[in-house]
Amino acid sequence: MLLPKNAVGWALIAAIATPVATVQSQGLRPQDVPRRVLPELRAEFATGDVTTGHIAAGFHVNSGTYVRIALLAGVGRAWMDDEEGESYRFELQGRFHLDPFRSARFGVYGIGGVTVGYDPFADWQSRLVAGAGVELAAHGHATWAIETAFAGGFRVSLVTRRLTLGRR
Repeated sequence: MLLPKNAVGWALIAAIATPVATVQSQGLRPQDVPRRVLPELRAEFATGDVTTGHIAAGFHVNSGTYVRIALLAGVGRAWMDDEEGESYRFELQGRFHLDPFRSARFGVYGIGGVTVGYDPFADWQSRLVAGAGVELAAHGHATWAIETAFAGGFRVSLVTRRLTLGRR
């Protein structure tokens, strides 16, 4: 079995294993914490040493009442001075929703995670992600959200995601 040799690899393993270990240690049956895998799409713009624009897609899973875990992949362009090139990004993101049952029209949530990105100027780099978002009113099984985050620079994202009725 291959084990990661850096902090990012261990962080990814911990983020994936924590929800499973929590359910097992509390003796909960799988039906007590219903999980659904739901898609999401994003358009993102980030500034820092390198400016990037990405279109990203992925999925999120509810990992309890307040927490959602998302796995995302994006492709786009990177710009630095007068040069440009292709850019790629993979992210493991956790969201903590303050209003998981849609009691209010808008829902605020915090973001944390790890991202790994490639651009021709900085090659592959991993970064921690910290930010916040606001989900707008739901329309059936879908909603829009606006997120801002710090991940080696400042990032703004426009997100649309599928939801379970009555939940964020």
